[in-house]
Amino acid sequence: MKIETVRAIVNFLRSVPNINNSTPVVWHAGEPMVVPRSFYEEAFDAFAGLDERAVRFTHSFQTNGTLLTDEWCEFIRHHGINVGVSIDGPQTLHDRYRTNRSGQGTFVKVMQGVKLLNKHGIPFSVIVVLTKESLSKPDDIWDFVVSNGIRDIGFNVEEIEGAHRASTLDQVGAEEQYEAFFETLYVRQRQRPEIRIRELAETEARLRSRSGHATRSTENIVGSILSFSVDGKVSTFSPELLTSPATKRYSSFVWGDAHTDTYKTFLENVAASPAYKDMQDGVANCKTTCDYFSVCGGGAPSNKLGELGTLSGTETMCCRLRVKALTRTVLRRLECEVEEAIRQREVHLD
Repeated sequence: MKIETVRAIVNFLRSVPNINNSTPVVWHAGEPMVVPRSFYEEAFDAFAGLDERAVRFTHSFQTNGTLLTDEWCEFIRHHGINVGVSIDGPQTLHDRYRTNRSGQGTFVKVMQGVKLLNKHGIPFSVIVVLTKESLSKPDDIWDFVVSNGIRDIGFNVEEIEGAHRASTLDQVGAEEQYEAFFETLYVRQRQRPEIRIRELAETEARLRSRSGHATRSTENIVGSILSFSVDGKVSTFSPELLTSPATKRYSSFVWGDAHTDTYKTFLENVAASPAYKDMQDGVANCKTTCDYFSVCGGGAPSNKLGELGTLSGTETMCCRLRVKALTRTVLRRLECEVEEAIRQREVHLD
């Protein structure tokens, strides 16, 4: 991305009327450290130019960790950059799919980066992509997390999206395996509460909420997420839509250009698109047909497109796993804890 494009993006954001006072900027969808640190010095200065609106941007890198150095760590600390590392657990799991251009596993290089982050006292989160091999190794993954000082971890489902047309999780029995995986992690995390598991924490928070309102998914609310391509094209909803190929019905998932459009014209383009109509229909269909709508909010458009070929669809493999199976698991564990608390109280009273 050219620095002129960054400045165009910042200028585009000036036209957003309801931008949050604290807004995260995530540099990803490519390794952020392939560009020099001087690029980010200029980019961060450009974002700081929105100070007149009292908007505070928090910058994050989603990295595979292979290019981390002492100099990068000092830069990250100086600028208060949040770091997420993509690593799929122990070496046997990670190297199965995460390889370099020569076909060699990247685990050793990634772990060198993790050690540098720990050396410099930089907190970081980890994203693990779950495959069928991963689901049989919950204890191995947990032991890996604990032994490497990881305190914040999220698990992404291996999704059917874009060029990735098949998933090892798209098979009979995957839901049961997924539930068993998180059942194990739930029990073990309760013994180490300082470690946050994103899926368990967010699901429990939704289930414990007393607001009475259904969850709203940021992935199907226009403008909740703004995605910018390397040349300044603008998309919204699921970030993966930005680079999704056109279909017969959906000519494009790009609805603006930061160099030439304002947020107002961008919204007008979104509202006039068949993708937007179908997406709203999909959310409405989920609401009327799915018992889990209150903890989901209508699903991810990118998953519906990738699996069903339409944005007006409902159930996907991803929602069967990361919404339905996960909710059942957390509910079951919470119920067990309540029953145990009641039993302990009765014993105490006796």
